[in-house]
Amino acid sequence: SGDFFVVNVANSAAPSVQSKLNLHSGAKGRYVVTKGSYAFVTSSLNASGEELFVINISDPSAPSVVAALEFGADINEISILGTTAYLATSSDTKELILLDITNRTSPVEIGSYNASGAADGKSIYAKTLRRIYFGRNVSSDDELLILDATNPSSITLRGSISIASAIFAIMPVGTQVFLGTDDTNEEFQNFNVQNPSEIQQLGMINLS
Repeated sequence: SGDFFVVNVANSAAPSVQSKLNLHSGAKGRYVVTKGSYAFVTSSLNASGEELFVINISDPSAPSVVAALEFGADINEISILGTTAYLATSSDTKELILLDITNRTSPVEIGSYNASGAADGKSIYAKTLRRIYFGRNVSSDDELLILDATNPSSITLRGSISIASAIFAIMPVGTQVFLGTDDTNEEFQNFNVQNPSEIQQLGMINLS
């Protein structure tokens, strides 16, 4: 739905809705990440409104929208590093969008990355400025990219690899990166990414 919920999980056996915000009726919620007293909430393309909302959650019983931005694309996932938010989108020219969120009430776009081809950005994990892990929908182009965003206005590709499936989740740990994919035989995969120019698959699990 286009609704945002705050759920009280103090009693894990009986979670309860503490509050609810109707953000819009034209799109579906996609992702939520929190930073301090704010939640950054994304949605699919909303033909009549915004796809990114910044919500003040300092009072969980009365959350309030303090900023809303329209991109004209699905915002599939968001990762925050410092004062920058990294958005994985369905835009064919801005699969990755960077926002300065220093002022929570007025985020400002400071950069973007146009990946080869037209495959949607599906997942993102900003580990460091020189290691932005970016996952895409399956296509003839590489699906796993490692980007350098030291200069937000001129993001560069450090390395990439094709895994022939869409990447829905990314988690880097040490010299490895773990992926959640839609490959029916390799839903869970891990890669050695110590050298971004020579990414190597280490293993996989075929989940039921």
